[in-house]
Amino acid sequence: MKNYMGKFLGAWLVGSILSLYTTFVIMNLWNWFASPALHVPEISFWGMFGLVLLVGLLAEGHQIAEEAGWKNMIA
Repeated sequence: MKNYMGKFLGAWLVGSILSLYTTFVIMNLWNWFASPALHVPEISFWGMFGLVLLVGLLAEGHQIAEEAGWKNMIA
């Protein structure tokens, strides 16, 4: 039981670090390119983090709906 908890915590830690790093990279790309090119305000780290989470949830929901559609078409 302890081994599963260690694996879970390790996977959670790696996932969290990757999520924060992805947010940092996308935020810097936005502030470097999109903000001056589109004349929009810069975005904060936590604002971009929320946007990344929102897009991830919407994309995941679309993927689930798409898989259900294929299953209905095949069955």
